Order: sequence, then C-alpha cells, then structure tokens
Amino acid sequence: MKLNKQANHLIYLIYLLIAFIGGYLAFRAMTWGPWAFSDSSAYVSSARNFASGNGFVIYQSTSEIKILKEFPPFFPVLLSIFGGNKLDYINTLRWWNIFLFSSSTLLISLNIHTATRKHYLSIMAALFFISSPQIVTIYTSAMSEPLFLFLLLLSLFLYQLISQRDNKLLLFTFLVISSLLPITRYAGILFIGVFGASLFVFSQNPRIIKRIKNTALYYIFTLLPVGLWLFSLFEKLNVVGGKRFSLDINIFQNIASSVFEILKVIKFWIPYVEIYRGTFTETLIILFSAILTILLVGSTIKQFISSNRATEINKKHFFFLVILLIFGYVLFISFTHSITIPQIDIIDRMMIPIYPLCIFIFFLSSDAHIDKIGKVNLLTFFIVALSFLGLRYNFLRTNSYIKTMEENGHGFTARAYQQSGLIKEIRELSLNQEIISNSSGFVLFYTNRYPMQVNNFPNYAYGSGNSYGENSFRENNAALIILFSDFSNYYGENSENLLYSLTNTLNAKYVDIEGGIYYYR
Repeated sequence: MKLNKQANHLIYLIYLLIAFIGGYLAFRAMTWGPWAFSDSSAYVSSARNFASGNGFVIYQSTSEIKILKEFPPFFPVLLSIFGGNKLDYINTLRWWNIFLFSSSTLLISLNIHTATRKHYLSIMAALFFISSPQIVTIYTSAMSEPLFLFLLLLSLFLYQLISQRDNKLLLFTFLVISSLLPITRYAGILFIGVFGASLFVFSQNPRIIKRIKNTALYYIFTLLPVGLWLFSLFEKLNVVGGKRFSLDINIFQNIASSVFEILKVIKFWIPYVEIYRGTFTETLIILFSAILTILLVGSTIKQFISSNRATEINKKHFFFLVILLIFGYVLFISFTHSITIPQIDIIDRMMIPIYPLCIFIFFLSSDAHIDKIGKVNLLTFFIVALSFLGLRYNFLRTNSYIKTMEENGHGFTARAYQQSGLIKEIRELSLNQEIISNSSGFVLFYTNRYPMQVNNFPNYAYGSGNSYGENSFRENNAALIILFSDFSNYYGENSENLLYSLTNTLNAKYVDIEGGIYYYR
C-alpha cells in the first residue's frame, strides 16, 4: 500500500513536470512577448480603460469613445486586474499565458486519468498537448483563446467530478466556471448548451421533473452573465455581439460549404500533412487518418452502447459528452459563419477549442480498445507507434516555431518593432494629437489611442486631396503613421511607388526601417 502511494505521488510529480515543461516552452516562445494583432489591441485597450474606471471602451485619437461590442468582457476584466492602467501589457500577458498553458497541460492529464485511471495515457495526452504547434501558437498569443481553453478544460474536469460524487461545492464551482465560458468567447454558449443537455440525459436521478428543474436552473445560472452583457449591448447600440445576421434560402448549402472550410483547417492538425501539402501523399495521409479514426471511434461507440458495466458508466458519459461537444461546435461555427455579417473567419484560432477534445477522443478510444482486448496486441503496438511518430513530428514543428519566436517574435510585439525607435516616437505624440494610420491596431496597442484607419491610400501626396482622413491631416495637423510591413503586405509590388507618391512632399518627423511619422508640408 505504501509503495502504491509513493508511485502515485511520483506520477503526479510527472504530471507537474510536464506542465512545467509546457510553461517553459511558452516562456521561450514569448521572449519578445506574446504575438499580437488588432484583436489583441482591442482587448488590451479595453482592459486599460476598465482599470481606469472608464468601462469597456476604446478611446479614439479624435477624442471620440467607442464601446467594445465585438468581444465579451471577461478576458479584459482579468487583464485589468493584473495589468492595471499601464501602457505596457506585454509582461502581464506573458506570465498570464505561461500560467494558463501550464495549468491547461495539467488539466489534460487530470481529465484523461479521471476518465481512464491509466497514468501512461494521461502522460501521453499531456505530451501531445504541449507538443502541438497549433496549441503552442495559441497559448503564446495576446488573445482570449488561452483563457477560454483553460476554462473549458477545467469545466470538463469538474463535470467528471460531479458525475462521480455528490458534492455541492464541486457543483457550485462547475456552475461558476462554465458560466465564464460565454463571457470569454461567445462560442461558449454552445458548450453551455451541451453541458446542460448532458446533465439532463446522463443524470442518475430517475425523476424526469427533477431533471428538467435542475437543467433549467443550470441554464439560467450559467447564461445569466452573458445574457445581461448582450442585453446591455442591445439596449445601448441595438446590436448583439458586434455582428448582424442574415438568413437566406441557401442556408443549408452555406452551412455545408462552411463545414468544408472547417475540414480544410482541421486536416493540418494531422501530423505530416503540412509538409506534404498539395501532393498525393497528403491525400493518402488524410484518408488513412480518417479510416483509422472511424474504426477506432466507431468501435468505441459500439462497445460503450453495448456495455452495461457500472465501472464504465462515467467514462461512457464523458466520451459521448466530448463527441457531442465536437460535433456541436462544428455545426455552431458552420451556422454562425453562414449567417453573420461581417462573416467570421474559419482559421486555427476559431477551431482550436476542439483540438484538446480530439486528443480526449483519441485516448479514450485507445483506452476502450485496451480494455476490450485485455492484453497488448499488434493493433496496440501500431497505435503506440503512430502516436510516437505524431509526437516526434509535432515536437520538431513546435521547436522550430519556438526558435523563430525566440529570435524574432511576431506581430505587434516583434523584436524589430521593439528595437526600433518607432514605438518611442509614437508614445511621445501629444495626447491632443489626431492620428491617422494604416495600422491602427499597432498604434492602439502601444498608446491606448485608436487612430483613423486608412486602408486605401490615394496615389498622390497625402493631404492634397479629399480622400478619407486627408482633411484632418491637412487642417488639424494630424500625424500620419505608416507601418511599412503592413503597407507592403497590403499593396504588394506597388507599395514602394505608392509610398513615395504619398510621402515625398510630406514633413517626415521620424522614419526608420519599420515605419514613419509624417505631417502635412
């Protein structure tokens, strides 16, 4: 008995060690800070202003105030608690992400062990998590996804615990944590819906009325915060979540197209697909992975449906919950992608919540197979071998990403920007100075002031015409800030000539390799 306890203590130390390694990888990747773009600027700016007691707003350089309506408020609230109203949030975001990545890695282990009671599967699942280039990329960003994934994994762990034991404190904690999902990202509403349905269907209470009452109370409690937030937005701005919605006769065709777009993103989560992109080998890898997944998951579903063993009830319920979450989320994103204006982007960031769920399905299915066979066989060795091949590929790609980030950073926090004098010059502009820019998110991130965003510049000296922003530039002595990399990416091969036409006759206050600050003649 004493030896078993010591072994368990050692295993949990291994869990913590893997979590620590994950945190170290994130620390290295964020040497220059978490990568950031326009969404990051909105989060950070609203956090600064909330900490200053001004609410969820963004200050424009024209002294106008814009209410943050595109994103739910929980992420900026947490940032404001740790970052306050200071301009530099890079260190706050860096240590916040390290904590979230380490904690999420530990929760991966705890979720798998709680479901399977097999430590070696829990360890392998955690290794898959910290080695994933998609996961590491997300957890080194100044976005809300790291917090959302942490809350989702914690909700799943608490769901398993309340399914196994009657504990009111655990139940209350589950209610609180799951209620934070939709006020972190609106997609959390889907997860709330599936959690509630699972609590009803898988409840051990034989009384239907009691089940309905408990499920209704769950929905009321968990949807109340986001409901109040959305109601306040609708009351003030007559919008919900910063989007408009449009249904048309081709909705089902649009949903099918959206599902296809999702599959085009998810296919690159399969190891080795990226390096064989566009080749016949890519098709073979995807086909093989699809067949293996169908066989493994299909066999597990069949096994769980036919099994009546009391020891498998909680595992079975958790497995079907995760399946429902994956399919529900895919349909939710497909539907919202089809009806929202402007249309949401289907990219890795959007689909990342189901990545850890896919890890759960793989290891839960492997566990069911091992339990069914009762011994190690050739198929088990085959699955283990494939797992290690996938781990090797992921670690190599992740290590390459970390080295690149460590050397150069990415986005608004890239080394080149931080080592140039451009940020210092922008911060020294007068608070009364109107600003115009081709990269307003960059200026907002470092100054907490949102400039007039100009995407389409005229092909003549800026200020000599009447296109957007020129009047302010000419009459109000506004500063024109051009970020050269963004300018080049937007205009392509014409960027050099256009930049010369725009700025040749302007007064250049500051210019370096990264950007310039210009005034009218």
